[in-house]
Amino acid sequence: MAIDGISGARSSYRENWENNGGAYGNEGTEGTEGSNGTSHIWDAVFTDKKENAVSVDDFLSLMVAQMTNQDFMNPMDDTQFVTQLAQFSSMQMMQEMANYSKTSYVMSLVGQKVTAAKISPMGELQKETGPVQKISLHNNEYAVWVNGKKFSLEQIMELHTQHYKDDFDLDKELIPKLAVSGEPEDRHLLWLSRPCGTYTLREWEVYLEDSHANKVWKFYHEQTKDPVLAYALSIKDVQDGKVIGNIYPLDYGAHVERVKLLTCPIGKVAVLFEDGANITIPYQNQRQLMNELMSVHGSPKTMTELPENERELAVILKRERLKRSYHATNGDIKEYIDSLKKGTLRGKLKESRTAAISAHKPPFPSPKKEPER
Repeated sequence: MAIDGISGARSSYRENWENNGGAYGNEGTEGTEGSNGTSHIWDAVFTDKKENAVSVDDFLSLMVAQMTNQDFMNPMDDTQFVTQLAQFSSMQMMQEMANYSKTSYVMSLVGQKVTAAKISPMGELQKETGPVQKISLHNNEYAVWVNGKKFSLEQIMELHTQHYKDDFDLDKELIPKLAVSGEPEDRHLLWLSRPCGTYTLREWEVYLEDSHANKVWKFYHEQTKDPVLAYALSIKDVQDGKVIGNIYPLDYGAHVERVKLLTCPIGKVAVLFEDGANITIPYQNQRQLMNELMSVHGSPKTMTELPENERELAVILKRERLKRSYHATNGDIKEYIDSLKKGTLRGKLKESRTAAISAHKPPFPSPKKEPER
């Protein structure tokens, strides 16, 4: 997916690169800048913003000087000063919001696969494709490192989302299959979306301590700083090929912490072998028993971990679902998606531009006072 609004003045080589399908230039060209290693590093050198911008104190000093030196026979309207101060404060707030949005965007690039290109001092195009290894901030300018080479934000040509698309396509196939499953628990799912992919998990498996689903659900909260959208899905039916049900937005971090408190230990493992035999074995001895059973029944086709106490898990799930549905309110899915778009970098920048245009509109002129007779 090409990134809009990123390229700056040096866009000519980008157009050339796009017109040629990104197939020219010296791929893998060695450069003198960059560093080896793939660790995620925040290397920042900050400058004093006071040296680069007009502060509120500066504005007030100018306003006082303007009032002191005004023509007292034709004094200025005091509402103009209030309007100017409000506009100045609004512009400062928008600038801070834009800086915060840009920082959030750059931080989210770490680990994502991108294609970046730049012109070398010899006039050659250097193009690199790979995950962003680290980011840096020097003199208020952000840079990303791809394959050990440094690129500015303006030099990012593409942000690859193929992994996300692949995961999402798998979800689109899996959820309709679970919707028509004969197992009632297959209709209660947890779904999470992160920058590089998605996961669909059976809710009851997430509440099994140290199960695969439990580890996946906790991982992105404990081990990464990826922004995650999490939802609980309650599937009701399939009508005309469409899955019908309820979607409950979750506070991902809070939900993970609650899952930690409520997980049930695994007690058994149900194994379906290639000869059709379905055998349940104790979880603690599964490795030893599996070797013995495989020599008789062949390789396992599926393995399902089961709770030590099924009644305990059933009570936990029932309580959590009742609480979730009790506190839920009906919402408009289109409005919700629009609100998510506003929270993205592109949405915030669009809002900032709109606010900036509104702030620059001249205020309505105040009515002139008629001279007293």
